Amino acid sequence: GRESLRRVIVILNPMAGGKKARKVYDDIVERMLAQAGLTVSVVETEHAGHGIEVGRKIDVGLYDAVVAMGGDGVISEVCNGLLLKSNGRTDNGQVLPIGIIPVGSGNGLAASILKSAGEPVEPVSATLSLLRARTERLDMGVVSQHGQVTGYSILSLATGLVADIDIGADAYRWLGTVRTDLVAVRDILKLKSYRGRLQLLLEE
Repeated sequence: GRESLRRVIVILNPMAGGKKARKVYDDIVERMLAQAGLTVSVVETEHAGHGIEVGRKIDVGLYDAVVAMGGDGVISEVCNGLLLKSNGRTDNGQVLPIGIIPVGSGNGLAASILKSAGEPVEPVSATLSLLRARTERLDMGVVSQHGQVTGYSILSLATGLVADIDIGADAYRWLGTVRTDLVAVRDILKLKSYRGRLQLLLEE
């Protein structure tokens, strides 16, 4: 569908893109949003997990959309914060649209959306797509333990080796995108085994 955009809040990860995210916002995104006549609030994340805190505190009635600017991490955190708070809905039951401007080392969700629309995966195209205000619904995974929802998955859900690589690579962000490959080789050579049980529950 098409949304009416007047007021948006941008959640920006200043560490994304080799600490260039804020410059990309100031030089490109801010100007495009201002030229379109939007009223914009900007919040910078300060540490890992801060996007969840920010998402929980957003007054969904004040904005027409939330925009996550960074990589897959910030969009995941913002989505989790919104959904854990109010299921991402405004007081009148409407779902608050979430936009993505990719400037991170991992932009998987933005890539899947932009490429399916025939657009390049970069900030200008993403901002133009945002300003067109066309929305698409996406399925999300729900993570629950003992009947209590503990989080949401927007792109993928991993355990075992893949999860260890993802978590381990986070400590080497200064290496850029190559960090994931290096940690993957290291962890594969460890030949670590994982025990677990997988059940597939089908809805009636």
